[in-house]
Amino acid sequence: MKNWLSPHWMRRSRFVVILFVPMALALMLGAGLSFVAAEFARQEQSQTSQSVAQDLRLAKEAMEIRYELWQIQQSLLDALARARRGEIDEAAAYRIHVELVERVAGLERRVQQVLVDHGQRLSPEEIQTGREAFMGFKRFVLMSTDLLSIDLKVAQEKQVVAAEH
Repeated sequence: MKNWLSPHWMRRSRFVVILFVPMALALMLGAGLSFVAAEFARQEQSQTSQSVAQDLRLAKEAMEIRYELWQIQQSLLDALARARRGEIDEAAAYRIHVELVERVAGLERRVQQVLVDHGQRLSPEEIQTGREAFMGFKRFVLMSTDLLSIDLKVAQEKQVVAAEH
């Protein structure tokens, strides 16, 4: 029968305590540090994902706005071409004007909303430049549609200036 209090067992238990307790403490400390590092990495990855998602939403909205600007410009070019051929009377010119005014107004709301939603990501200079460019586009598109029924040549000149914005 073994005696647990014998000097032989005491030396063995000291060996176990000296070898395995520090190892167990080191493993627990390592696991704790690993957990903290993994949690920190998860939080950083989550913040980065949110930032990338916000950037993608901004880029998507910007592309949709550019596409709408292009569509308005194409509608205006089409109207000018039809007016040149004599296919547009005063009533049709007014309908085109109203349609484009409504589209530009809706687009202006979208541009303002993008600038408000993403103002913290854009510099004040970028915001001001975007507003000025859009207002220039709006002004010349509306002038072109106003002049469409009055003077086709002036309307075409205004459309060229609007295309530059």
